[in-house]
Amino acid sequence: MKHHHRLIFKALIDAVKWHLIVRNVAEAVTPPKTRKVEMKTWDNEQVKIFLDVSKDSSYYPIFLTAINTGMRRGGVLGLRWQDIDFDNNIIYVRQSLQEVKKVGLTFKEPKSGKSRSISITPSLAKELKKIYKQQLTDKHLFGQGYQDLDLVFAQKNGKPIQPTEMARNYRKMVETSGLPYIRFHDLRHTHATLMLKQGIHPKVVSERLGHSTIGNTMDTYTHVLPK
Repeated sequence: MKHHHRLIFKALIDAVKWHLIVRNVAEAVTPPKTRKVEMKTWDNEQVKIFLDVSKDSSYYPIFLTAINTGMRRGGVLGLRWQDIDFDNNIIYVRQSLQEVKKVGLTFKEPKSGKSRSISITPSLAKELKKIYKQQLTDKHLFGQGYQDLDLVFAQKNGKPIQPTEMARNYRKMVETSGLPYIRFHDLRHTHATLMLKQGIHPKVVSERLGHSTIGNTMDTYTHVLPK
């Protein structure tokens, strides 16, 4: 409702400026206050429990990457091999996989509108290299039937992973773990929260998350910053 009010308010401001109307009636309306949804995250121990339970899931590398990088779901599923620098252990977020109604799966630029780099740990790099070796085997098995989109996380035939299927498995893994449920997107918040609690500078966290300003990061995570 608040968003619609902003759109109408701006449209009528332009209409007054262009002498189409004499008054912006949206000025007489008080929009509702924004209600902040309480952020839910896991602590270090809960993260370990979840990763241990989901170890045998085919989506485990996706969960691991999301937790270790703070990338959005679309960014993880849209990650390509050309976007990974294994020499320096850096991931470049350059595209996002999105599910669009009546269109299907499509690739778009990141939500921030620009690419960014994220440093990764040697252990995560090792897991990603395992996937690369497995994909070489899959390419050999499928031959011309393999759809090579250069995706890091793909189906056996190379096609993009269905976000809804992955999300369904994620929910199942959380239920199996017995942990309090948090959304897949909350793995991003968990990553940021754990970094800030460890004393990592908010500017570093902000750049990893792809926030436009450090103020955005501070507003979102002030409650977890060390005193």
